[in-house]
Amino acid sequence: LSHFKLLAVMESNAEPWFTDARVKTVATILQRCDDEAERMKPELEWLRQYGARDPDLLTPAGGGALGARPSPDGTKLAYFYSSGHQRPTLNVMELAPKSNAPLKIDDAISGAGLAWSSDGKKIYYSKNDFVGPFDSYSDLFVFDLDRGSATRLTRGARAKDPDLCGEKAVVFTSSFGRFSELRALILDTGENRLLYRAQEYHRISNPRCAKDGTTIYFSEHGLNPFDAIYRIALDSPDKPEKLFGGDTFRATRGGEKPFRAIFPEPL
Repeated sequence: LSHFKLLAVMESNAEPWFTDARVKTVATILQRCDDEAERMKPELEWLRQYGARDPDLLTPAGGGALGARPSPDGTKLAYFYSSGHQRPTLNVMELAPKSNAPLKIDDAISGAGLAWSSDGKKIYYSKNDFVGPFDSYSDLFVFDLDRGSATRLTRGARAKDPDLCGEKAVVFTSSFGRFSELRALILDTGENRLLYRAQEYHRISNPRCAKDGTTIYFSEHGLNPFDAIYRIALDSPDKPEKLFGGDTFRATRGGEKPFRAIFPEPL
C-alpha cells in the first residue's frame, strides 16, 4: 500500500426501506501513485496522524445511537439513543466542554431525523404520541432549550424525517397506506402543505433543505425506477427533478446492476 493514494472512503448507511438501519460496510478507493510527494498530500497526512487512533466513545456501549447532528455553533450534539429495552430518546450532549451526562429531551421518538434552528436554541423532531384516547401517530415537535419544554406542531400527520428550511418551514415525510408524501409545515401559518406524492408503493425519505431555504433534496425508493435523489422547490412545487440514481449501469462482470442513491446532504 506504500505506492497507493487514498481517493475516497464510502459507507453504506441504510437499507433503502429502513432508514434507521446501519450497515457495517465500508468501501475504500485507492489509486496507484508512485510519486511520494503526491501521496503525502495534507488529507493523507491527516489520516496517518489521526486515523490510527481509536475514536472517542460518546454514548454508552451496548446501546444504539442514531441521527447525530451538531448544533450550528458546534458546541452541542443532538442524537437519538435506545438501550434496547427502553423507548428511543432524544438527547443533547455538550461538546465544548464535554458534559458528563447528556440531557434527555423527550422519548417515544419515531425516526432518526432531526433539525436544529439556526440559533441553536430549538430542535425539531418526530415522536409517537396520542391523538384522542386510543390513536397514536408520529407527529412533529419542537423543543426549546431555553424554556426546557416541547411544543407539538402537528396532529395525526404521520410525520418523520424533519428538516428546517431556513426559519420558514419544516419539511418532512408522511406515509398513508400505499402512498408516501413530501410535505412542508409553514411555521408562520401552520399550513401543512403537500409538495409531492410518490407513485404507489414508492417511499420518500430523508428530505434535506439547501442553505438557501428554498430547495429541497430527497430520496425516493422503489423498484421502477430504483432509489434516486430528487430536488423540488419549496415555494412553487412542481414535478421534482431527478438528479441521479434510479438507473442501471454496465458492470464489469455480471451485466446490468442497479445504481441506488440515498441520503442526500446539501453542503
